[in-house]
This record gives sequence, structure tokens and C-alpha cells, in this order.
Amino acid sequence: MPDLQNRTEPSPAPEVVKLQQQLMAVINDPANEKILRIPNVVRTTPALSEYHVPGTAPTPVIAIIVDYEDQIDAVQRLVPPTLGGFPTEVQADHIDINGSTVFKNRKK
Repeated sequence: MPDLQNRTEPSPAPEVVKLQQQLMAVINDPANEKILRIPNVVRTTPALSEYHVPGTAPTPVIAIIVDYEDQIDAVQRLVPPTLGGFPTEVQADHIDINGSTVFKNRKK
């Protein structure tokens, strides 16, 4: 049985670290705080696009997280297509599957 207690995660590549830092700088920019005042928006976070062509690398985006899927369309109309040069994408924190709520983008 593998020792899961002492395993080490590989360090992300320098370009990934730089990209994450750029995304976080845009998210933390006070000029972009207005996004958090949009009704139903829970938070913004760096993410990979949920909509990409299979076989290609997903696009890094600034994810604007709402509580439920049915709120995506209303919020999408109020969100700019880009922030700081990065595309934005509205994503749901919870999805309902057969009457059960599943947490999709829950922070660990």
C-alpha cells in the first residue's frame, strides 16, 4: 500500500505559477471588486475554461462563481467578457442532480 502521508506533489511549472500570479493580480485588483457586488456572485477565482475543444489545452479564465446553475444567465449578462485581458466565465458552485445538491467549485 502506498504511503499517502509522505507523498510530495510535483511543483507547478514556472509558467503556470506566473499565470496564476497574473490571474490573482487581476482578481485582487480593487477596480474589479464591482464583480462581487453583482447579485448571486459568491467569489471570483482562477480556473480553466469549462468550454474547450477536446484535444486542446483548456483556456485559463477568471471564473465568476454563482450559487446555482439557474443564476448563470442572469449574471453572464452583467459580467464583462474580459478582466485584465483574461476571459471571464460564469460557473456554478452547486449543481442539482436528481434532487441532490452537488458542490462543484467548493474551495478545499
